[in-house]
Amino acid sequence: ALRTLDRDLPSASLRQTIPIMSSLTPDSRFRGIHVDDAGIQRTVDNLKAHDIEAIVVEASEAKDKVLSLIPEGSEVFVATSRTLDTLQVTDAIDNSGKYVPLKKKTFTMDRATQAAEIRKMTAAPDYFLVSAHAVSQEGELFWASATGSQLGAITNGAGTVIVVAGINKIVPDAKTASERIETYTYPMEDARAHQVYGAGSAINFRLRISAVSGWSGPRIKVVLVK
Repeated sequence: ALRTLDRDLPSASLRQTIPIMSSLTPDSRFRGIHVDDAGIQRTVDNLKAHDIEAIVVEASEAKDKVLSLIPEGSEVFVATSRTLDTLQVTDAIDNSGKYVPLKKKTFTMDRATQAAEIRKMTAAPDYFLVSAHAVSQEGELFWASATGSQLGAITNGAGTVIVVAGINKIVPDAKTASERIETYTYPMEDARAHQVYGAGSAINFRLRISAVSGWSGPRIKVVLVK
């Protein structure tokens, strides 16, 4: 998710007393699903051609499929994601007792004295679960972020990255992916950030993965959810 910068956050008392709303309106062009079965297959084929594993599942199967990709006992960091929350993947990682939920663990740590340890846990877990802001039919993955805190794990830090994305995030090409992020994802996240933190988000970092080096094996796995 796009994250608001900590230094921009007002005090807790101000957040409780000042109603702050986002002035951005999500572009309705990107609501809903705009890809047919042929487009989904093209996306899968092109991701695989770029050494990125890809499968398509029904929403009812998604949680079980994602969990089947993670050995029990593994250290797992689940990035902030409405998709992962809705599919109940976040809850399964955090509360089933079958995994070591790193993000949940960081909430119990002292950010003043254990900041370095928290940073390392975030950047280099065994498994990193995240959604994507756009997936192109050309076989590329796209993210934007305010802090960049999740991007290092995706590019190199995590042992395995599992990207879970609804087919509503599939777009034709890189240009449309950028438009989706700027005119739909960002306004949606800005509204969430205002509601949760009392301050808006920003697009300060961008990540575009076009291919994965074959020598490292299938490090990135994409689960597309119908």
